[in-house]
Formats: sequence, structure tokens, C-alpha cells
Amino acid sequence: MVKEGEEVPRKVALILSKLGITPMEVGLTLHAAYQDGAIFTSEDLITDIEMIIGQIRMAYAEATNLSVSMTFPTSDNISMLLQKASMEIHNLSAKAQIFIPGLLEGSLSRAESEANALYKLVHKESA
Repeated sequence: MVKEGEEVPRKVALILSKLGITPMEVGLTLHAAYQDGAIFTSEDLITDIEMIIGQIRMAYAEATNLSVSMTFPTSDNISMLLQKASMEIHNLSAKAQIFIPGLLEGSLSRAESEANALYKLVHKESA
């Protein structure tokens, strides 16, 4: 007749009281639990769901970081591993002065910047 949390209308309350049905709130207060020889108090059994969700998220992030650091491919980290490999190829080719077709434009741009800086330094000292 009435859903949990709803206010009981006066007419419904009168009918229920004539039937001997009175509203009451029932609950259970847990003081301790026993399992496999261990006794857990009510403080031991309190669960903070938000804290547990935060811990799971942190564990996921740490596991992902570890798998990327180990270069252990998974469906969750494969895009990160490919990005990391791409950056390492760029850095290695720049340091070793290896010209890779897709990276040639960046190498030329960097060389031009260094040449301009050297030109400015030479002309500044001669002035």
C-alpha cells in the first residue's frame, strides 16, 4: 500500500490500525562477528565504500604504470606503450642524428634553430 520512505496517508493508517498493523522501524545492530576462530568487532566491520573505490583506482593506476614501465603489453596500456615507443624513436633519432623519413622535418627545423642561434652568437661577439 505504501512504499518504503513514503508518508502513510491518514486513511491508510486508519485501515491498517483496524487490522492491527502498526508501522515500525526494524534494524540490526551488529556488535561482533565470529569466523574461523577470529572475532571481529563492529569497528572492524565498518566499510567505507568511497575509500575502497579509491584504493581500487589507485591499484589500477599503479598496475598500469608498472606494466608500462616493464613494457608488458595489455589491452589497457597498448596505446600508452605505442606512444612511449614513438617518443623514444624521436629522441633516439635526434640524439644519434639518424634521419628517419617521418622525422626529417623535425630534425631540419631543429638544425635551423641551432644554426640561427650560432649565427647570432658569432655576430654578437664580432660586433
